[in-house]
Amino acid sequence: GKLTARERLMLLCDKDSFHEYDMYVEHTCKDFGMEDHKHPGDSVVTGWGLINGRLTYLFSHDFTVIGGSLSSIRSKKICKVNS
Repeated sequence: GKLTARERLMLLCDKDSFHEYDMYVEHTCKDFGMEDHKHPGDSVVTGWGLINGRLTYLFSHDFTVIGGSLSSIRSKKICKVNS
C-alpha cells in the first residue's frame, strides 16, 4: 500500500487545502525516443497548501513516472515552489 505523490501531499496538508501548480506540463526531451512518451506533470507534484493552518509550498517526487528521473521541466517546477 504505497501512496502516490499526490496522495502523500493531500494527507500532509489540511483537508481540501492543497493547490497544485503545473499539473499538465510535460518534458521537452527529444533524445532516446522520449518525444513519443508524454507524462503530464513530469514526475513531480508541486503546489501549496496549509499544514496546521500555515501556508506551505510543497513538492513530492512521483517515482511511477519515468522512475522519477530528473528533467529540465521537473527542475523548473521544484524551483518555482522554492522561490
